[in-house]
Amino acid sequence: MKTIESRLPIPLLSTPLESDNPTLVFLSNMKVTARISARDCRGVEVKLTNGGIDEYSDLLAGSLHSFYELISSEVIKRGLKVTVEGDLSYALGVYASLTAETAKFFGLSSSDLIEVASSIDALIGIRKAQLTPMRYSIIVGKPIVYRRGEGFIELEGGGLEPKIIEVLKVAQLSEPLIEEPLRSIVIHLGGYAVIELVKCILERGLSNCGEVIELSSRSMNSIYYILYELQPRSRGEVYVVDLDNYVAAASISY
Repeated sequence: MKTIESRLPIPLLSTPLESDNPTLVFLSNMKVTARISARDCRGVEVKLTNGGIDEYSDLLAGSLHSFYELISSEVIKRGLKVTVEGDLSYALGVYASLTAETAKFFGLSSSDLIEVASSIDALIGIRKAQLTPMRYSIIVGKPIVYRRGEGFIELEGGGLEPKIIEVLKVAQLSEPLIEEPLRSIVIHLGGYAVIELVKCILERGLSNCGEVIELSSRSMNSIYYILYELQPRSRGEVYVVDLDNYVAAASISY
């Protein structure tokens, strides 16, 4: 049996609509653990020891089960028993963490890990652009800013300690809910929020960017209000993408 442990990555500033906007990912202090045993018999068993009996826990368990079924049949050619425990309050973070750490455990290089995990995501119907930067953050063990086609930049020092405080379900998270030109304006606002904060962090250090963090968070929250009529969060809180049609709210301390 192998035990893997990982912190949960949280894409603090990331536009929910599909775009080429940069994504800023910080590692939280929330942790998840998986105990993985290979079995001679084919088939996969996934158990969440801290999960509740509800739709959200079922979504996480089903997503992990689908991933492990494919990696079991296509990569290791053996059955698996996986017991998951720890903080399961952010399903997308748990999924990103455990799938990355599992792929590393079975010997995949960083580049192969991203490619294989992304392929499995697509096969099982999980289409979240945030997963790739979340996995890169797990690989390097640091906060990063990522832009599709341009790779990522590591941000030294950490400093933000996001924590999931609420999970909400919206009607349609992945569909474009507004028409042009407003949609492009909203996407541009999301990209601007990330770029300005990253610029401040690189030039002045995170501890000197409190006002920019607040402005960027308010900008991102306004996008969720425009798209899904989610009420603005309190100061120091920001909406983040979750699995399926769920949205989480993260508290930021710095």
